[in-house]
Amino acid sequence: MGVTILIFWYATREFSGKPAFLLVSAQLSWILYWAQIEALVALGIVIGWSALKTNSWRRMILAFLLAVLKPQIGLFPILAIWWWSGKDRWKSLLGFLIIVLLSILIYGPWPVWFVQSVVKISTDPASYRLWNSSLGLWALPLFIPALTIKMGRYQRLVALTATAMVVSPYMPYYSTILLLCFALPGWCVFFALLGYFYSILTPIVAWNGIVFFPICVLVWLYLPYIKNLPMVKKIR
Repeated sequence: MGVTILIFWYATREFSGKPAFLLVSAQLSWILYWAQIEALVALGIVIGWSALKTNSWRRMILAFLLAVLKPQIGLFPILAIWWWSGKDRWKSLLGFLIIVLLSILIYGPWPVWFVQSVVKISTDPASYRLWNSSLGLWALPLFIPALTIKMGRYQRLVALTATAMVVSPYMPYYSTILLLCFALPGWCVFFALLGYFYSILTPIVAWNGIVFFPICVLVWLYLPYIKNLPMVKKIR
């Protein structure tokens, strides 16, 4: 528990987030109680961001390995960081693939088991309705602005992280904690507290309502660009 809190504190410091928001969140309480590993994913993203700044392809391998422990939240952010690493990206990819191959030889075809598990969870009505807060694959078009709008790398990293949470086939409430590591306005964080009121709002509303958290983050990111659209300027 202490290591988890320390990692999240470190991640918020590196990504200019507000530790107070994260420390009082229902997500952190959930993660600590159930011993979830979102902290390792956050650490992977932080290490990748550091590896990008220092041009360390070896560190990028470690970042990849940690970030994809939960690919529904870590895959797209680490892919973006990896792509930005330039020509060294192929060295880190090769190292990552070698380790993955060795793990398959040791443990068996776990990627197949992983896909089967995802399909089972995402098609189970009980899991989907109660535990899954994402909008599903129909929200895939949200990746278009996340990938095409001209913005800085930090903003794009936040956009991809939030978009992945909305689109993921399985996104439990507590996994949205990764967004709390970034610098966000206070009004976005309101939905991050819904989990504390499940007895009042019912679990479905309290837990599924967290989807508005990444949606609010995307609105906040895109609003300046929307205001500058010629159509919007004419209306204004």
